[in-house]
Amino acid sequence: MTITRISVLTLTLLLMVVVACSSEDEAEPSQAEPRAASAQPTTAPEPTNPPVAAAAPTQTPSPTAAPEPEEQDLEIVTLLPFDAIPAVLDPVFISADEADAKLTELLKDRSRRDADAALLASGSDPDDALVLGVSIEGDSRAYYIPTLSKIEIVNDTVGGQPLAVTW
Repeated sequence: MTITRISVLTLTLLLMVVVACSSEDEAEPSQAEPRAASAQPTTAPEPTNPPVAAAAPTQTPSPTAAPEPEEQDLEIVTLLPFDAIPAVLDPVFISADEADAKLTELLKDRSRRDADAALLASGSDPDDALVLGVSIEGDSRAYYIPTLSKIEIVNDTVGGQPLAVTW
């Protein structure tokens, strides 16, 4: 900074301090002394007639808001009642070889209406089937995701441990 700039800043700061610290002699506000209570009772003012309107009153203009939306008859459709999806309490498991044989059978029998068979028959590769796998103390299980989507919960025991499998 140049000396001129420092001098201007110092002078400005000094001026602000002087203005802030200076005070004017202000007189204390005077309070009016309370008036003595008058001995005469006060009288109520005389009523006056309200002025007559020069013209008839006008109607309040209607608001210019957006029109009310039309009511639609919408219906909430409940596909299943509350807690209608049952839990699997005692699941039955098969070996991997048995699963391969059943899958091959399902793929051959395209006339079945089973949703899992239709999913598998639609061209999905059985080796890419989505499963949820669990392995506890050497006991391994695979829960097929399309089946879990239908039942939502399987209560099982894996490796001696109780387990709730959810999707």
